Amino acid sequence: MHKSKYLIVTLVPLCFMCAVTFSAGYLKVFSSDPKLGFLSGARSLLREASGMTDPTKAAELVRQAGVWRFDALVAVFFLLLVLFIVLGSARQWWRLLRGKKPLILYESEFVPISPAQLAQF
Repeated sequence: MHKSKYLIVTLVPLCFMCAVTFSAGYLKVFSSDPKLGFLSGARSLLREASGMTDPTKAAELVRQAGVWRFDALVAVFFLLLVLFIVLGSARQWWRLLRGKKPLILYESEFVPISPAQLAQF
């Protein structure tokens, strides 16, 4: 087996995708720009709603602020899921590389198919 030298082929894209995912998620939730961050956008909507004279529009802005807070909660939940998946996978990879876990493959043996058998499909 000894193909750990090819680890870099999958590790570099994984690190890139994790960096992009976590930085974008952090910005989307915690950015101070109300047009970008969920929480600052919700605060901005609540400030705008508190100064309105029309109660219908104010109630709509308060509802929208609640939706943005919920969106922030969902985004944090998904970021935590990604973190747990990557950490769990890294733990398994580390155990495989160190030889503490046997490598068990659940693949079937290769069965060649003739062109005549393939034509039946």
